[in-house]
Amino acid sequence: MKCFSFKGIMRLNIILGIVIVAFGLELLDTTIAWAVIPDISSSLNTSNALIYLALSAYLISNAIFIPLGSWLIPKFGSKKIFSCAILFFTVGSLTIATSQSIHIFILGQAIEGLGGALMVPTGRNLLLKVSHQSQHPKILNMLPLCGNLAGMIGPTLGAFITEALSWHFIYLVNIPFLIFLFILTQIHFPKKNTPSLKKPFDFYGFFFLATASFTGILGANLLSENISNLFLPSSMIIFAVFFVFLAIKHLKKSQLLIQTYPFSVDTFKSSIISGSLFRMALGGLTMSLPVFLHYKYSYTYIEAGSVMIFQPIGLLCGRFLSTKLYAKVGYMKSILIGCILSIACILTILLASKAISFFEIAIILLIIGFCQSIVFTGCNCLTFYGFKGEEINNVNVLMALFQKYSFAFSGTIVALTMTITNAFVNSNHSHTLSIEIFMLISISLILISILKMFQTETNIGVVSSKSTKN
Repeated sequence: MKCFSFKGIMRLNIILGIVIVAFGLELLDTTIAWAVIPDISSSLNTSNALIYLALSAYLISNAIFIPLGSWLIPKFGSKKIFSCAILFFTVGSLTIATSQSIHIFILGQAIEGLGGALMVPTGRNLLLKVSHQSQHPKILNMLPLCGNLAGMIGPTLGAFITEALSWHFIYLVNIPFLIFLFILTQIHFPKKNTPSLKKPFDFYGFFFLATASFTGILGANLLSENISNLFLPSSMIIFAVFFVFLAIKHLKKSQLLIQTYPFSVDTFKSSIISGSLFRMALGGLTMSLPVFLHYKYSYTYIEAGSVMIFQPIGLLCGRFLSTKLYAKVGYMKSILIGCILSIACILTILLASKAISFFEIAIILLIIGFCQSIVFTGCNCLTFYGFKGEEINNVNVLMALFQKYSFAFSGTIVALTMTITNAFVNSNHSHTLSIEIFMLISISLILISILKMFQTETNIGVVSSKSTKN
């Protein structure tokens, strides 16, 4: 079903709207608790550190169950899987909202993670299948729209609701929207957009990937929390590497759960690795910059938090302007522009000889946000370049996995850099120094992403993006 008729275009736009809102709700639940962690820990009679670890249960569950989509979607269709994902997400939210212990809180996060793992990838998979390739840049550009807004308002909304009512209510905000999305899904999603799949479920492949995700993400989180006890987190990371090796070896033979052939395509391999490196670099910078501004330039926490809103504003601006840039100069040059501007912005912050004003840092964050939009969407479009039909489902799952891992490890690198620096540098400037070190790491990651991206043909993006005009 390619959407060229007026009715088809309208249906595509409605489905796009449903998935955009779903993406926003997932991101909202990820960010809404950031500002009220002390309240949650006090209510559940536990420590802030354990709440941070509990919140990572969502990420772990999300990474574990993403590969399921590659098997479930072709077998049952996007409508059923997306509907079930909404139900899981709703149950998870209700479980967290009614939790009176840390164990139930973690259980709710895990259930939400399962819902999130299937919700957005399933919606994106459907959109890319029912649309023409020339529409993909617009679709991939618009998908994170509500997610960007959620990143802007999440912490503030969480703090406001907690102050007015209780932290439990922050997980009830999305329930009416989820119910509405469920109803719209039953009306507008196609009943069966893919043929039935009769291949067996790859239990070993799922087990290897799930174990690697669990041990890797949890081990990285534990390592970033405390480097004085290296045995447990290091052992978990070693186990993760071992199970990744087993998963790759198994999947190459079975090709059941996830097919590995996309890695033989230069555009896929280059774009997914480059996009992941860039996401780690800029994601970590976004997390650490408020702390840097506070310690180096004496910004208050309110000032440091407030100025960060300009980064998602830049992202939003990029959503509307990047497709024009792709059409004019192509994906590859657009990505290069975004990477170079990002490095310039990081160096401006790093090498500033005097205090950076609120206005100046706001401009820098606007540019960084705009660059993120250009690079992320460009890499996403190139990731799907040349794939059609059922191939999109497999590529979609692989991309979702890489995005989740890069997001998880960006925070880990920041925390680990801070922890190591604080352990060896015993001074009031250790916080500032650790983030300056991470800025150098982020620049290195971006440079590597540039080199990796341009190992492929540079004219591919130009041809593809210019076709969006037609």
